[in-house]
Amino acid sequence: MSRHAVPNAGPQLKISNPIPDMMYGYSRQYAFPEQQTQFISMGNLMDGTANTQSLMYPFLVVEFKGNGGDLWVATNQCLGGSASCVNIAERLNRQLEKSKSSKITSVDSTAFSIAMNGTEARLYVSWKHSDLDYYTQKVDSFLLQKPQDYIEFRKHVKNIIDWGKDKRLKEIRESLDALLEESRKCASEAAKSRPPPSQESEPASKSTWPKSAASRRSSSSGHGTEKKRGEQEDPDQQ
Repeated sequence: MSRHAVPNAGPQLKISNPIPDMMYGYSRQYAFPEQQTQFISMGNLMDGTANTQSLMYPFLVVEFKGNGGDLWVATNQCLGGSASCVNIAERLNRQLEKSKSSKITSVDSTAFSIAMNGTEARLYVSWKHSDLDYYTQKVDSFLLQKPQDYIEFRKHVKNIIDWGKDKRLKEIRESLDALLEESRKCASEAAKSRPPPSQESEPASKSTWPKSAASRRSSSSGHGTEKKRGEQEDPDQQ
């Protein structure tokens, strides 16, 4: 995951950069086709991008270990990955909180994570409690050799993915549209409040126009006649 996605808890509580084995989120191109220009104006630090593959607003992280692998290590990796997912969604919520519109509501920043090996899967849910506190709780454990546990685990994962691609995606799209509409209104009001251009300098500009070609020809022809008259008067004076 990109470094800017990781929560900043201070130098004493630095979180390592997560590298999940699998992560579910949204394709920038296909999930948000109408918000491409808006993302460019927001920049990478604010547009919800989680990695270099342009995966946006992730909501599910999976960490795999081999048969007999240590699930404690996988769980710690889930903590960092899911906290980063929550942090990305919370950045959008901070933008929404600055909005003056009463129609804008916050996005659900909850994220899920799975630590699993060849025999067991552990499902966790993470959320943000305060500015610096991220909470994670185990939902359930599943023994993958047991058919009933395997079915229940599959149902949980399917429900999470359905929630992510339906309700949560709709919330994010509506929030981005609301932010875009508000920014357009602010730009329109700012344009209307600008004073009209001053017209005091218009008379001065008129005096700077060069002489017309006709006036220049008239002036030059006058000088020519005076010169000829002077030449005709010389013989009489002699």
